[in-house]
Parts: sequence; structure tokens; C-alpha cells
Amino acid sequence: MIDEKRIEREAFFSQEQISEWCLCLYVFFLPFFIKLSVVALTLLLVNAILNRNFSVWKKNLFKEKIFLFLILFYVWHIIGLLYSQNLNYALFDLQVKLSFLLVPVIFSEVKLTDKSFDKIKIFFIAGCALSFFISLANSIILYLKEHWFADFYYNHFSLFNHPTYITIYVNIALLLDRKS
Repeated sequence: MIDEKRIEREAFFSQEQISEWCLCLYVFFLPFFIKLSVVALTLLLVNAILNRNFSVWKKNLFKEKIFLFLILFYVWHIIGLLYSQNLNYALFDLQVKLSFLLVPVIFSEVKLTDKSFDKIKIFFIAGCALSFFISLANSIILYLKEHWFADFYYNHFSLFNHPTYITIYVNIALLLDRKS
């Protein structure tokens, strides 16, 4: 028989630490490298599935009204799939909205302390800053080649995401930094 206490003590990272680092990587890569951000979110989901007590998980999932709302939103889109004439677009739309289903599942059991939340804030702010400085360097290089001021505005400046997303990320980073 395996001694679970011994294995738990010998583990290099605890389940909470893995969740915390996956969240840090997720928010760090979100502003400028979406694919790595999705990988971090997937690792977080795998960690949540492998290390959870499903009865507690299910109870926590339906206890929070916001989680229930997000799940119902996704189910509503699945029902809408039945009425769609363009099945390819409908499936793509479900894929895009998959985070509305995954986020409640993942976060229903993630426990964040103030210290871990502060670490996640720092990673998000650092990711936004790195995204900004890379975009700025790219715009400067393009400006030096072409002498076109438009390289510093809107789509030309926003190298990684649509400018609306970058604006949202930067505003959230400023708000988080303000509350520090």
C-alpha cells in the first residue's frame, strides 16, 4: 500500500503551487502570446481534473451564481447550435466561447491567498508591460524604415492582439497596479 502522506511530502510542488504557477503563466502570456496562454490554461484544467475531489468540486461549482450563469450561457449556445444553418461557424463559435465553460470548472476549486493573488497581479502587469515594449520597439523600427507615424497607432501598433483587447488588458493592469 502506498503511503499518501509520504508521497505528498516528497512532491516537488503542491497542487496549489502548480495551480498558482499555471495561473501566473496564463495571465503573463495573455496580452502577447495567446497560444502559450491557452497551454497554461490547459495545464491548469488538467491539474484541476487530476487532483480534485469531484463531489466537493461539483458542490463548489454550483454554489457560485456567476459560475452557474457562465455554464448556462455556454449551454444556451449549444442549444442554439441545433438551429444553426452554418454548422462550421456554429462549432467555431462554441470553441471561442469554450472559456465560459472551462473557467468555472477550473476556478471552482482554486484557492487563492492574498499572496498568490499579488503574484498573479505582478505577472499580469509584467505581461502587459512586455507586450507594450515589444510593440513600441516594433513601431520604432518600422518608423525608422518607413517614416510613417501610423505605425504608432491602432492596428499598426498593436502587434499581438486586436487593439480593443490590448486596451482592456492595459486598463485592468493599471487598475490592479493602482490597488497594490
